[in-house]
Amino acid sequence: MKESAEDPADANSVPAPAPAGFQKLEMGKDGFPTLPPGRSMMIMTPQGARKQAVKETMDQLVTMLSNQLNKPVTDGTGLKGKYDYLLSWTPDMGIMMGARGGGAPPPPPPGGGAPVAVGGPLGDLSISDSSGPTLIGALQSQLGLKLEQKKGMVDIFVIDHVEKVPTEN
Repeated sequence: MKESAEDPADANSVPAPAPAGFQKLEMGKDGFPTLPPGRSMMIMTPQGARKQAVKETMDQLVTMLSNQLNKPVTDGTGLKGKYDYLLSWTPDMGIMMGARGGGAPPPPPPGGGAPVAVGGPLGDLSISDSSGPTLIGALQSQLGLKLEQKKGMVDIFVIDHVEKVPTEN
């Protein structure tokens, strides 16, 4: 990861919106689409995933990791800047299916789950069906970040009762 260069002209500017509709992407030498420069975006296929980040915070990376791993992730790095990086990995289809409607993920154990901290082996989360790097492996080899599984408190909302009450229009 490299820290984003701070451009004084960018301090008060708003990034241009992404073009509407689909954009045709050129294929790179590695057989994966070349992402447009200067934009944060992610492309996922069963063969591979790529995340290009431009001026992103660790909080944004942690949110992406939580979504991809289908587990709570917390930032333990202490990094406060904005960073540019390119991360390529092979998606774990089991995790993808659980996170995207192929089956509900199991509920957390009583007393909270086991959040993952950025910053230790993770058991079966690091196993992939392909020869490419897993997300966890790519984080360590490409960005120098290590995930550690830890026990901690997780906020859980429980709705134990609902009543249908008529309201006036």
